[in-house]
Amino acid sequence: MEKQSQAKGIIRSLGLVFGVIGTSPIYKLTVVFLLLEPT
Repeated sequence: MEKQSQAKGIIRSLGLVFGVIGTSPIYKLTVVFLLLEPT
């Protein structure tokens, strides 16, 4: 559980950075890859 909340914090901070830069497609891809379970 702690890992998930930590990951959410990282995603939020990445979202702020990418949102400011204006590269939302990269942000979306980052979120998708972070949410996918490793195989």
